[in-house]
Amino acid sequence: MNTLIRTKLLGVEVKLYHESESPELQEAAVYWPANEILCEVLKTQLNSDFRGVSILELGAGTCCLGIVIATLGANVTCTDHISVLPLMHKHLLLNNWTLISNEKYKKGNEESGSLMISSLDWTDYQLDRTREYRWVIGCELLYWGGWDLLQEDPMNGLIEIIEYFVRNQSSNVLLSFISRNVTREIQFFQEIKNRGLLSIQCFPILSSSLPSNRQTQFEYQSQINLGICFVIKICAFGM
Repeated sequence: MNTLIRTKLLGVEVKLYHESESPELQEAAVYWPANEILCEVLKTQLNSDFRGVSILELGAGTCCLGIVIATLGANVTCTDHISVLPLMHKHLLLNNWTLISNEKYKKGNEESGSLMISSLDWTDYQLDRTREYRWVIGCELLYWGGWDLLQEDPMNGLIEIIEYFVRNQSSNVLLSFISRNVTREIQFFQEIKNRGLLSIQCFPILSSSLPSNRQTQFEYQSQINLGICFVIKICAFGM
């Protein structure tokens, strides 16, 4: 018998299977508390209006975040490794989303948007590039345990994907994470800076507005502290 957990984000209740039911998926089956902060910041960025907004979620895992924002009216594509898709499918059915076509789901009420699931390997980026996304979001994407010595660190692939959407689609990128590996996190933001992209700290310092100027660039060397949750917006200069 599967054990369920329930959580509520932005007023939307979501049911998920307990992570112990899917031990082979490791962190992909975990519900991350940083989802809660990311939801609140995204709501602020959209002035509480999710309707019709096209959003790509990277590393969606449980699909919890995608379920919430699609229920509120966004058109969401949730992506993760191909091995995670069955878990995402189970969670969508559990939360009353119906598969209507190839990997596309809808919910019964008219206020909800649409939700798609798709596999995406950061080291071999082959997502449909004809789709345009206003926002690209992700929770705990900087978390990597390096469990297998032969496994390639996915961070470079993540940076490539972020740069592609920022430069080619003028997408805004919103990432939430709890600091666990300062050295690796600093490396990530240094590479973002080296590529000419702007990273702005939305939380906990800038929770209500995000002025787009160089003075608000995230000074990662001095501000990252272990155990603190951050939400970072990445965009091009001048956006």
